[in-house]
Amino acid sequence: MDGGAGRLAGRVQAINHLTEEQRQVLVGRLIPGYDVATVAHMLGKKANAVKALQFRALQSLQRQLGKPRSPTPALQKQQKEEGE
Repeated sequence: MDGGAGRLAGRVQAINHLTEEQRQVLVGRLIPGYDVATVAHMLGKKANAVKALQFRALQSLQRQLGKPRSPTPALQKQQKEEGE
């Protein structure tokens, strides 16, 4: 595998190690960019539970993928808007 394919495979493997709930939260928060309240409603959870799931999922990914990375500009904007 070349470097790009190897990195992608590692990321996919790291995502697969998340719990189903953590994956659902990340998909809802990061791909379409839904806010915490919307994801909470979609999953039938409280906003604080979604925030905790997202936090734990990102921590898990950072541990599995190596060095922590800065949040993307889109995530930084969402966090600022939500007062996180």
